[in-house]
Amino acid sequence: MICCCQWGNSMKNLGKALLLGMACAAVAFAQDYRATILGQITDPSGATVPNALVKATRLDNNQSVEARSSADGVYSIPFLNPGTYRLEASAPGFATMRRESVVLQTADKLNIPLKLQVGDVSQEITVVGEQETIDTGTASRGLNFDPIKTQEYPLNGRQTYMLLALTPGVIFTQEQFGATGFSGTRGWDVNSSYKINGGRTGTNQFLLNGAPISDKDGTWQLAPNVEAVQEFKVMTNTYDAQFGRFNGGLVNTTLKSGNNEYHGSVFEFFRNSVLDANTTQNNRVGAVRGKHNQHQYGYATGGPIPGRKNKDWFFTSLEGWREVIPFSRVSDVPPAALRDGQHFSDFGFKVYDPLTTHCEQAGNPTCAGSRYIRDLFPEDKIPAGRISPIGAKILSYYPAPNGNFDALAQNFFATGNTGRYHYNQPMGRWDHNFGQNDRFYALATYQHGYEFRNQTGFAPPAGSGDIFSQRTDQNYVADWTHVLSPTSILDIRGSFGRFTSLFPRYTDFSFTADKLGIKQVIHSPSVTGNTAPVVTVQDYSQLFGLSNSDVAAWSTYNQWDFAPSLTMTRGKHSLHFGVELNYVAKGANNPGNAYGQFNFDRFWTQQLRDQGQGSKDGSPVAALLLGLPSNTGNDASRVDYRDTFYRTRPYYGFYTQDDWRITPTFLLNIGLRYDIQIPWIERYNRLNAGYDFNNKNPLSDQIIAKWTQLKAQYDADNPGAKYKYPDPPAAIYGGLLFAGVQGQPRRPYDTDWNGIAPRVGFAWQFAPKTVLRAGVGIFYQPQTQENTTTGFTQSTTYVRSLDGVLPSGGLTGPYSLEQPYPNGLLPVAGASLGLLTNVGNGISFDTRGVPMPRSYQYSVGFERELPYAIVIEVSYSGNYTIHNTQNFNFDDVSQADRAIGVSDPNYLNRQLPSPFFGLLPASSGSGASQTINAFELLRPIPVFRGITNNTLPINHYRYDALQVRFEKRLAGGAKSGILT
Repeated sequence: MICCCQWGNSMKNLGKALLLGMACAAVAFAQDYRATILGQITDPSGATVPNALVKATRLDNNQSVEARSSADGVYSIPFLNPGTYRLEASAPGFATMRRESVVLQTADKLNIPLKLQVGDVSQEITVVGEQETIDTGTASRGLNFDPIKTQEYPLNGRQTYMLLALTPGVIFTQEQFGATGFSGTRGWDVNSSYKINGGRTGTNQFLLNGAPISDKDGTWQLAPNVEAVQEFKVMTNTYDAQFGRFNGGLVNTTLKSGNNEYHGSVFEFFRNSVLDANTTQNNRVGAVRGKHNQHQYGYATGGPIPGRKNKDWFFTSLEGWREVIPFSRVSDVPPAALRDGQHFSDFGFKVYDPLTTHCEQAGNPTCAGSRYIRDLFPEDKIPAGRISPIGAKILSYYPAPNGNFDALAQNFFATGNTGRYHYNQPMGRWDHNFGQNDRFYALATYQHGYEFRNQTGFAPPAGSGDIFSQRTDQNYVADWTHVLSPTSILDIRGSFGRFTSLFPRYTDFSFTADKLGIKQVIHSPSVTGNTAPVVTVQDYSQLFGLSNSDVAAWSTYNQWDFAPSLTMTRGKHSLHFGVELNYVAKGANNPGNAYGQFNFDRFWTQQLRDQGQGSKDGSPVAALLLGLPSNTGNDASRVDYRDTFYRTRPYYGFYTQDDWRITPTFLLNIGLRYDIQIPWIERYNRLNAGYDFNNKNPLSDQIIAKWTQLKAQYDADNPGAKYKYPDPPAAIYGGLLFAGVQGQPRRPYDTDWNGIAPRVGFAWQFAPKTVLRAGVGIFYQPQTQENTTTGFTQSTTYVRSLDGVLPSGGLTGPYSLEQPYPNGLLPVAGASLGLLTNVGNGISFDTRGVPMPRSYQYSVGFERELPYAIVIEVSYSGNYTIHNTQNFNFDDVSQADRAIGVSDPNYLNRQLPSPFFGLLPASSGSGASQTINAFELLRPIPVFRGITNNTLPINHYRYDALQVRFEKRLAGGAKSGILT
């Protein structure tokens, strides 16, 4: 149900509309956005007219701007707010020419040549007619969404950015929505999942009145109220040098301003479930359709400030959202019969006893050339005395299957699961006209809201998801335009934006680990309390919190932007010079799984230690009942510690742009931009600064001495072994470096000084109502890397085995679920350990030389106006981007060793006496056990379990597209009927 009221130009009508709106609600429940007019003034013979006075007057508030033509008759009037204008031109000896109803849209460069007739200046010649629908003033390409499109097109959630995909060359890549995906298309939502003209996801920039409202990853932080949007433009090929810091495209939104008449609306959009279909999940178990109740309400109003007509105008808008939405979930829970450990054979599982792990070949103590194998539990049942009380307790928090009872998964239907959304978003703008030569405006936006999404549908404390997540966004923009002379205009814009979010992941933080029977307090120092750890059971939904996530993630992104610019007309040239200064301060407190995470998989109950044989070979439920966590892959059992961080960086952009009117029908756009992205700096130097390849690791000599001794002893004791003990390296080099420590710069990257970005394009109207435009340019995306924080972030991984063969823990005691980390957590040493940081574990690092990703964009195409105000555009567009980064682990075993390991897995998996035991931390992966597998000894730098370079700038990609656009101009100048 929709209730919407609009009013006209009197306060009396305003009062009536507000009363009607309330009754209706009771029933229902740097980079500029402004346009430029340019052209050439000629006389009847075609000769240019110099020093002609040109005036553009905005019709709804009588705001005027004047300019004079150059010696070549060229004029330019920049910084015009989108709207409808009257254009006048006059010169001595010529009649005054007036052109009515000139419509300017966001970031337009409108080419309007004017031909003056001989006569007295007091005479007026008024031209009334259709405005040209083709754009002959620029080589750039894009699509404007005027008020008709933004407010009248059907929009799910009434969020303007959902219209972007109507633009040729734009693809929305978000595919998953709901409780576990992207939350939706409301004003609450933020996203970066648009590809514009081949730019990778996250390489676009969103602007509000020219000021940035997106972060370094291209995620918009504000979706303005539909009623507050004058229009917005999707800029797909942009050859104007004033625009920078992107590899894809720009989305430039203009907020409405007031005018000399009062206008406004009150609205309420209401939706319920009456016309909704039931979900497949609910139908499967015969559940009724969930309740859906959605209210989107607010107002928009603007006009002159009383007593200040033609001087001051205001505009304000509010959008509120309240929604309860069905989020039916199908989750995976263990069948009830599996939970006692006695019925694995009923489901076809073969469960093997990890305590029987032995070499398949008798009399082979090292199992060289053979493999480790386990015996089946008697009758495929776990004896009652072997079942962990803690494991059984954890298992009890899974709800019982309530459908699909014969299945091992997708058997719990949370048909009553609901999501909640709540936000308020006010915004306003004030415009002031100081006089003929000075204009000023300021605007502010604010949003605060929350969402609730339970991703499993389990009741607390078992459930998890985005549990009353909060976001707050605020933006402030101010701009002053000053006419220096009839041919020169100065504009200064400043803005500040702050986006803050808090995302808790637990449904019940008061549910503590001791309620499961875990006696050891295992949380990291970054959190308080003793909330239960996250539990993941392979093939089943997680319990208590989100795996591989944060207990509660908090972040803030602050952005200051200052952009002065100067526009001049000289001869046939319209010149634009400017600077953009941008400063970002980014704070984060993302503690990871600071209360711990346990993962249970098939590893301990499969037949072969080193190789699984299918989904029924072992059971993760059996591992949980035995109390035997694993530490495989991304779901490794661990406790995370992550420090807080506050990073800042400045950016400087300098540009010059020349729109050169070579002939009345040929316009050449030439621009040059220089981007300087200074790398991040962390307030307390809590960053790594690369890897030291030149100095020996402090433990090198001790490890090699012990290694040499163990090799001699092993080879002597095993003369007939198929494989010898690996040779020690000559030396073990390297470790992590730290920003601001031992002579390292505080900034962990080198500044890329190569950000030169030339651009050139042309628009040639070679025939009436037909234009050929083409362009090519270079663009730079600021670096998105923030560098690694090893030493300030530390994960203590659960040690599942001390000898590589048998489990490290039992039902009680060290390494059991009662006391999973007997050696405590790894110390959070910061930079104090130097090259010893995280020894015995895997590390990664960023190199210092990370260039800004560089994009070469190019396009060529025709635009033609057909009869009945139809426009068709056919264009080729391309994008070639280089310097994208790729990860590479250079501390892997050699190809020769890997080939042997493929043919004989025991070659890499055989257990050998460890040269690291007693030297590396006991809580590290390589220092916990007296034995170690051969794989770790065959690494080039064996003191680490892999060393990954995160920033090899070797990736590139190319995009080529044929794009067709069809538009029909409707009555009143509105455009519609887009076909792309």
